[in-house]
Order: sequence, then structure tokens, then C-alpha cells
Amino acid sequence: MAQFAERKNPPDVPGALQIDEAARDWLQSWTGSLGLDGAGLRHRSGEAKTGASFVLELLPDPHGASGAAATGATPAHEGPLRVTFEEEEILRLSGDLYERPSRDRSGRVGDLAEPPWFARSAYRVYLRGVEIRGRDTVFNCFRWQDSVWVVCSDLVLTQTSVPPSTESFRDTTAALRGDYMHGAERGTFCLAWTGSVLRRALVEIDKVTAVAWPDAPDPARTIESAFRAASWRVEVEHNCSSIADPPHGELATDEFLNEAADRFRKKLPDTAWHYYVQCHRGLAAAPDGFGRLLSDGGSATEPARQDVVVAAHTRLPPPLSGRLQDQPLLYLRTVVHELGRAVGFDRSPASGCTFMRDTRQLVSACKTAEWSFTEEQILLLQHRPDAWIRPHFQMTSAKVPLPTKLGKCLRGLVVRLRKRWRKLKRFVTRASR
Repeated sequence: MAQFAERKNPPDVPGALQIDEAARDWLQSWTGSLGLDGAGLRHRSGEAKTGASFVLELLPDPHGASGAAATGATPAHEGPLRVTFEEEEILRLSGDLYERPSRDRSGRVGDLAEPPWFARSAYRVYLRGVEIRGRDTVFNCFRWQDSVWVVCSDLVLTQTSVPPSTESFRDTTAALRGDYMHGAERGTFCLAWTGSVLRRALVEIDKVTAVAWPDAPDPARTIESAFRAASWRVEVEHNCSSIADPPHGELATDEFLNEAADRFRKKLPDTAWHYYVQCHRGLAAAPDGFGRLLSDGGSATEPARQDVVVAAHTRLPPPLSGRLQDQPLLYLRTVVHELGRAVGFDRSPASGCTFMRDTRQLVSACKTAEWSFTEEQILLLQHRPDAWIRPHFQMTSAKVPLPTKLGKCLRGLVVRLRKRWRKLKRFVTRASR
């Protein structure tokens, strides 16, 4: 993979894909096999927005691009691929690549009909779809290395097989197949459908004996429903065996909180996608706070790897009275707010009355709290890199070979210039009418 640029911030999520006329026919047959309207890119049920998830496998040619036997084995990769369909024919495409344990053995964890988990240590590349031309789908590629995102050679998937029938595709017994090109690397790909859920995660909630569980008083307003809008499937588990009560009358110190979080992290396998929530009476580091993150990260320049804490006995500001846990819906909303921070969102007045509005500001400024993230945040939940929103992420820093030819470095630039040229031509055409 040729590297030719670096950036601190996470890659931008994909915009609307550019789809040329030659791609329309096969795209319609492809989306048709998913029960989607390929012309309008809307679900036949009439929903304005929907999604589909896949597992992508890349198997490199063992003989290399030259046809001769390769001197070093090129690793195979696999990972999730996410597609969302919105109004006005907007299609967005993103994915992540993890290194397979071996060419013949997958590292995925989970059923075939659900988004899989892969080992965090095997994470390699984020994929951002930018163009569909004919039967070629083009992705920008970004590798996380030494605390920066390294821009690599584009990945081009060329479909060679006929799209499977609806029935076989939904049974995950068939898949799209074809060839791929990634810099100098060549090989074959396989794309298998897993369902309409884009991501799945587990939220484990722990508490001390003196506080109540943050249970949902309204079955329509739950942690699960908060993330369902982004096509996530979240499961919530209550666990009361990991943490003990702090000494009588004392608030939980950072040392106490981190000891409990460390015990939780140590029991997790490398493939886990678990968020950990601790509910305490109060926090020694922020006596008036409703919640906080336990570790650095989750900002514009750091990947998310936090556990979160909620203070159930903190007194509510006027016009409310009592403690946070005395308002069950606000208590649960605070848990979701802290989980939002754990995936990298900042608290902001610009969030209106949604989850990421600060709790004190919400109480004073909003008559009714919205049980939702903003549209922009939903898009980030759907398409941000796994490495940015998955908790407890520790990634390897494998060295990336430098390009041997200038053309490899310029290839991505050429694709972007072509895309902008087509936009300019369309603008000039409209202006001349």
C-alpha cells in the first residue's frame, strides 16, 4: 500500500457516490437483490433511509502482479462494508479491513447473518467509497499508523459475477465476486450480505448498591432505540459483580473508578465490542457533575477507547429538584450522552435538545428532550472508522512500504481531479440552460 499523505483527524465520512450511466444497470440489479429500488435508491417499503451491511474478503494473487511467485506472502484481508441509501439518490459506502489470521481462515466472530466482530489488533485500513464507474467501485484508503491516518493507494473492486438472486443473497449462500486492485497488489474479492444492521455492540452497566439501575421508564426510549436510528443493534446487560461500594460517605475517586474499569478490560477478548458504564453516587473529581469519561480520547484527534461513569446522586439544577436518579428518563439519557462521548462526540449547544446537549443546559434550555442524535451524528455512527468509535482500541503500527514510482502516489489525486472535473462540467451545463 503506497502512502502519500498524513492527517491527524479521522477521515471524512463518505459523501454521495458518483455513479456513471454505465453503472446504473448492474447497480439496479444489485440493489434489487436487497429489496431496494435501484432507481431512487430507496427501500420499497417507502422508507427514506435504509442501510445494508456486507463482509468483504480480499484474497491477493499469490503470484503477485507480475505472475511470478511472490517472494513474501501478502496477507489477506476482510472486514465490514456498510451501505446507506438516502433521499435524492444519495448512496454512501464505507468499510474497514482487518488482516485475516491466514488466507484460508477467517477471523470473524458472530453469526453469518449479523455484522461480524474482528480482533482489534488485526485492524489495518478504513475504506471510503468515492465512485462507481461501470462495474468498478473505487475506495479511498486510510491506514492508522503512529497516531496519524496515512492515505494509501485507492482500492478498486471490479465485479465479474452476476448478482445473486434475492433469495440466495438473503440466505448468505451466495455473494458478489470479482477482481480487485490496491496499488501494486492484485487479487480477487468476495462480498457477502449480512443484513440491514450496520454495526452491533454490547453495553455493560455496573453499579454500586446505593444507586438505582438506569432502567427505561418508557419502552420507546431505551439505549437500544437510541442507536437503532443509526442502524446499530445494541444489547444491554446489567452486571453487579465487578465493583464494590467506595468507603462509606466517600465519592468515587479516579483511582477507584479506574481499578474497576481495568478489571473489566482484562476480561474482554480482543474481538469484543463492549462499552462499560459505571453508576456511582458521585464523583470526587467532579462533585457537581452528572458523568464523565475515564480516560483520554474520543475527541477530534484521538480515537475512542473510554469507559464512562454516571453520578446517580448528583443534585439536579432548577427548575428540577432531587437527584439525577429521581428522574429515570433523564438518568438514562445521561448514560446515552456519555456513550455518545465515548464514540467521539463532543457536548455542544449546537446539538439542540438531542443527546449531546450538556445535561445542565438541557434542563434550563429545553422543555422537552429529544430522544435522538443529530442527523450528522447518525451519519458518523454509520460510517466513521471502527478504529475511531470502537472502545478499548489498540492498533498495531505495521510499517507501510513507500511507493517505488511517482505514479502510485498520484493515482488518488487523479481520481479526485476527475471527480471535480465532472462536477464542474455539470455546473457549467446547468448554468448555460
